[in-house]
Amino acid sequence: MCALLFALLTLSTGFQTGVALQPDIVFRRQNRLVVFGIDSTLIQQEAKQQLVFTEGVYYLCRALENAVFKLAVFSDGFIPLAKHVKSELGLDYAFANQLQVGTDGKRLTGETVGPIVDAVRKSELLEVIGQAEGIATDQVIAVGNGANDLLMLGKASLGVAFNAKPKVQQEARARINQKSLANVLYLMGYSQSEAAELQLLG
Repeated sequence: MCALLFALLTLSTGFQTGVALQPDIVFRRQNRLVVFGIDSTLIQQEAKQQLVFTEGVYYLCRALENAVFKLAVFSDGFIPLAKHVKSELGLDYAFANQLQVGTDGKRLTGETVGPIVDAVRKSELLEVIGQAEGIATDQVIAVGNGANDLLMLGKASLGVAFNAKPKVQQEARARINQKSLANVLYLMGYSQSEAAELQLLG
């Protein structure tokens, strides 16, 4: 299997395509939680006033929401932006770093409060949300781009590297090298017509 996966990854790199190997079992369609990285996954850059969302992200999130998925974003940036993205896309959870406010209640100290959202924390949060929602780890999908997403991609039942860095593409079990995030639906086992039908629900 490792040799086959390596051959497919090499082939897909040459043709700039995505590839995913996953067992075709009943649980493939039983996922209930999707967690995302933020930068270069849900959005293309962190400038809140000129925020550019990734192509297909609204389509994907609406389909997943209508299919009764729980959705979360994990960011190693700061909570205001993560909350804005959560609100814009209708996500259920947003976790990011919180800046400390000084004793005057107005100015930021430059320090953070609470756990730092790094690679380890993202992996932990995947489990925390799953436990809170009664969702097993084998019902979780993770989508990310950077090296600090690798642990959560590895822990999820399906870890998707989305237009990711070379190291992430090599280690992730699935990867998408196309512009639209909506392609995640196809990896989850939905056909184009099924994905379109999900847009009409809700």
